[in-house]
Amino acid sequence: KGIILQPSEFDANELKISLLYIREDWPALIAHCDAMAKRAISLGNNEAVAEAYATKGDVAYQEGDRKAAFRSYKKALKYNPDYAPVLNNYAYYLSEEGRSLGKAEQMSARTVELEPDNATYRDTYGWILYLLGRPQEAKPHFKHAMLYGGKDSAVILDHYAEVLFELKEYDMAFIYWNMALQKNDGE
Repeated sequence: KGIILQPSEFDANELKISLLYIREDWPALIAHCDAMAKRAISLGNNEAVAEAYATKGDVAYQEGDRKAAFRSYKKALKYNPDYAPVLNNYAYYLSEEGRSLGKAEQMSARTVELEPDNATYRDTYGWILYLLGRPQEAKPHFKHAMLYGGKDSAVILDHYAEVLFELKEYDMAFIYWNMALQKNDGE
């Protein structure tokens, strides 16, 4: 009702996105994102357009449709080239596939410029540097991530351990791998 009564206010849209995501109603969520993007384009609200395409991209990737995800991320960045969540996710997913690592590095570097104390963004950037064969450059990004919540993520701890192991800092690598195991119930 809020969306219909106040189409230029996007708080209700964001709430609906959250509810559909919790319900895991992917078709309805995709349809809502498309409608939200269309409405936001007509109102000239580039931020809301980017958010709609970002959500659509995240769902597509989660559902295994990488092409659709990357198309949505490109659309989001067309409307907001500095939208850090999209830059980060797009870069990370490219790195997961081992594709376009140069492009991924540029996008990820921008997220670190925009939000230097975001542990997730530092992890993505450090991981890409590691994949590019530059573990020495990656290490300070992981150290920074540890100061800003990185110790709460098994993935970040595991990535940091990989970097440390590559740098032949074996004792520290195993400390971080053990921390990752504890965070991830032994897995």
